[in-house]
Amino acid sequence: NKNKITRSYHTTSKLNNNENFKSDIIKELYKNRIAPVKAFSDKVIISCFNILDLEKRTEFIRNLKEIPNYDKGGIYIFQYNNDPLVYYIGRTSSFSDRFKSHIKHKTSDKFHVFANLVGWNNFTVSIIEICDRSEHGIRENFYLQKYLPLLNSTFNSNFSETSVYKTLRSILKSKQEALTKEKLREISLNSSTTLSIEVLVYNYNGINIDKNSRNFISISEACKHTGIARDTISAYLDTNVPIKGLLFFSKPIEELKLALNLVKESEKSLPISNLESKPVWVYSIYSNNKVLLVNNEPFKSRESTAKFLNTSHNVVRYYMDSWEGRGYRGYFLFSRPLTDKEINSLREIWILEPLTRKTQVWAYDTKSMELINNSSFESMQKCAEFFNVDYRSISNNLDTKLTINKGGQFIYLFSNEIDKTTLQELSLNPQKAKNAVSPIWVYKKSNDQYILLSKNQPFKSKLQASKELGISSKTITKYENTNNDYKGLYFFNTKQ
Repeated sequence: NKNKITRSYHTTSKLNNNENFKSDIIKELYKNRIAPVKAFSDKVIISCFNILDLEKRTEFIRNLKEIPNYDKGGIYIFQYNNDPLVYYIGRTSSFSDRFKSHIKHKTSDKFHVFANLVGWNNFTVSIIEICDRSEHGIRENFYLQKYLPLLNSTFNSNFSETSVYKTLRSILKSKQEALTKEKLREISLNSSTTLSIEVLVYNYNGINIDKNSRNFISISEACKHTGIARDTISAYLDTNVPIKGLLFFSKPIEELKLALNLVKESEKSLPISNLESKPVWVYSIYSNNKVLLVNNEPFKSRESTAKFLNTSHNVVRYYMDSWEGRGYRGYFLFSRPLTDKEINSLREIWILEPLTRKTQVWAYDTKSMELINNSSFESMQKCAEFFNVDYRSISNNLDTKLTINKGGQFIYLFSNEIDKTTLQELSLNPQKAKNAVSPIWVYKKSNDQYILLSKNQPFKSKLQASKELGISSKTITKYENTNNDYKGLYFFNTKQ
């Protein structure tokens, strides 16, 4: 038996410490299991009790390297701390690389689905034996046949986040289908008429339902004032299931006590907490290696995080709590605030990451194809400082052969000096980087002279201009660089 150890966690379980839900996950592991389940009983050479802690992982690898022939690789085991019958056995020719690969792994095999659900901090990783590479397969099969580990087979779990979402949706729909056929015709989830149904919104604080409702003439109006998506309101309408502290009905609640009992029953029987919006802490590391929380507060949801990063919800989900050396375009996403110790670990990961931050950068003007500054920049950071942009803007566009707008001029960025033939080819057919955030200059005209709006500064992006001017991004794009005005405004992607 191992002594109880207090660990410094780098991530948390996606199950939010819901013990009943964890128990259900464990039961899924035994689903259709015919063979007996055995606890691992062989001796191990060395163990690491928190592979996500940079200091402990570094110490573990350092001690491992002192073992004779460690570089041959061998057989290892991941053991779930809360159940001695749950473990995974594997082989590798590089222990360090394989362990990091496991943590970053996102595919849906049994081991990684389970580990990502319960949290990697709940595993102990150990070396079982070191052996010649030619024997890896033989020795791994020996242990697999001896123990038949639960986590080494296919895992068709009902408890992935997507499945939980689909399951809850089907339950909500069935709740609505319990209504009369006449009512279904009124609030059919697939009917566009749902947008014109009156919606009554009640506040629910987890204990009581406020008897006073806010009434809206349609689902669209309810969406506008509550911030809940139309499809979500449609799904939760008349189900007695709360979402973000709100209850949606198409008719007034007649008996609050009965409604409250139904809400309580829903909370007990449905995995509601797994679907509610959860905050995301986004950290960024600046040129002085200082780690700062973006906006000095967490984003309210993954959706708002995705919008800020100009990416998809799936990308946010992938990078959540991943501790990857570069993060997502230099941003690190977490489901909770980091401790001071963890912030230091994040800084160390960033500094140690073999990213080419010191790579020279050659920047070429798209129009003239001349080398900007008459020489290369000694690093990406120096290049970023020259154009007054973030380092990520340089690293994300290096060697793409796509022109980007930085500092009011279109440029190409390369990690090597480009020959004249390539420069000529690029000048004949310049391709703009997709989704690149570029400034937009907005002018009015007076006496045939352009007068720049926004305090003589460009808007940072079309999105910012769209929001502040009340003009759609499509309209701005349509009139951009045309010298034609839209309601007296002229739009350019370079300074005039």
